[in-house]
Amino acid sequence: MYTLEDSVTSIIKTLRMPSVTSVEITSYINRCYDYVSSQVLLTQLESSGVVNTIPGSLSVPIPAEWNYHRDLFSCEVTNNGPITILNSREHLRRIYADFDTVRQVGPIQYVVISGASIVYYPVPAEAVELVCFFYKKPEPLVAPIIGYSCGHELPEVIPVGLQPKIIESYVCWQIWARVEDGIEGRKVNTAYYLEQFKEAMVELEDTTEVGQSRRLVYRDSSWI
Repeated sequence: MYTLEDSVTSIIKTLRMPSVTSVEITSYINRCYDYVSSQVLLTQLESSGVVNTIPGSLSVPIPAEWNYHRDLFSCEVTNNGPITILNSREHLRRIYADFDTVRQVGPIQYVVISGASIVYYPVPAEAVELVCFFYKKPEPLVAPIIGYSCGHELPEVIPVGLQPKIIESYVCWQIWARVEDGIEGRKVNTAYYLEQFKEAMVELEDTTEVGQSRRLVYRDSSWI
């Protein structure tokens, strides 16, 4: 199994830069996970959470413990079926032009993520449970303070077979971009590892597309 130690050791051997520490490399690995999860809907990051609506309010804060990242793809009221998910508050305004000022009471028909809140409309008369499905943020890896030896495995956020290519090419690209910053002409190492990373991302997208959960496309009566 591919571990943090495997990754750090391989990158150190590839870079051959004594000034680059294992802690620094681990930081770049975490950045890699953050970047990849922002570009591809990774099935291992699918998650869910429950939150209660607030009587008289059309929104509720997204709970911090959800570790919410992106793409609410399903939402339903307990024992009352699914709710249509919209892309923006403006989309909701096209359906309910005065939703910001008029609190129409009734069962929730639509939800939208707006900043750090879940906006819902109409507003239920009493608090109800919203069961939400979404993609969470990847958990950060923590490097040991001394050395780089560690026993825990890299999380399978990225398929195991692609972890070395994606992680190592990303870290080497980022570090070489810093080293070659200011150099005139073509930045050879930066360009090489960037291309390797791009190729790995294409492979990742090809292997994960089938398993990705996405919300249903909303089509109103004017859709053709």
